[in-house]
Amino acid sequence: MNRDRAQPGNPAIFGSKKQPRYPRFDGYTGGKVWTVVHPKFGDCMVVAPSIPAAIVVAARVWKQAWTKSDFYADCRVIFKGDRKKLSLDGSAVI
Repeated sequence: MNRDRAQPGNPAIFGSKKQPRYPRFDGYTGGKVWTVVHPKFGDCMVVAPSIPAAIVVAARVWKQAWTKSDFYADCRVIFKGDRKKLSLDGSAVI
């Protein structure tokens, strides 16, 4: 896989292998990590304070208008956990 180009759905490209940086909601300093899944665009991991905020960040990554009902109605958002407690592949560390 070519890691030189950013690709939504691949969180490793947003930062180093030691500390991946996910797309983040503007001004949010917390660590809640969400996976946003859309049937047309795939999935991406984002850092946001809530479900609606996660959809806004994913729409920005996919360059879509989050206010369009055909976009947000098809989104599924899954809470992955706190960023400090996640492993590099996005699964929770127990």
